[in-house]
Amino acid sequence: MAYTYFDGTKPVDTDTGPVVVQTIRDNFNSAMDQMLTFGWIRYNVSNTYDGNGNVTQSVMTNVQNSNDKIRVNYTYDANSNVTVSEYRRSTNGGSTWDNIGKHTYTYDSNDNMTAATWSDTI
Repeated sequence: MAYTYFDGTKPVDTDTGPVVVQTIRDNFNSAMDQMLTFGWIRYNVSNTYDGNGNVTQSVMTNVQNSNDKIRVNYTYDANSNVTVSEYRRSTNGGSTWDNIGKHTYTYDSNDNMTAATWSDTI
C-alpha cells in the first residue's frame, strides 16, 4: 500500500461519507508521522552553523509548496548543549515569520537533559 501524504486541501465540501472519513484519517496519520519524525517528511532542510560546528538555524521547506517554511533557531550553553529551540513558520517564502513557540532545555552536571519546557511565547 502506498503512503498517503498530508493534503491540506482535503476534505473539500463536496466530499461525503466514507471519502471524508478516509481523508481525515489519512491526514491525521500523516500529521502524526510528521510529529514523530520532527516534521521532516516532505521537507528539505538547510542548516546554518556557528564557529563551533553547532547548528544555529534550520529551515525546513515544504517540497510541494516552497512558500511554506518552518524555521528553528537554537541557543547553546558553554558545553554545546541546546538550551533553547525557537520555532517559527512562514507561508510567504520567508518574507515574514509567525512565532509558534519555544522549548527551553535544562541539563544536570553530566550534561544529561533533565527537562524540556514548552512556551507559546518567544
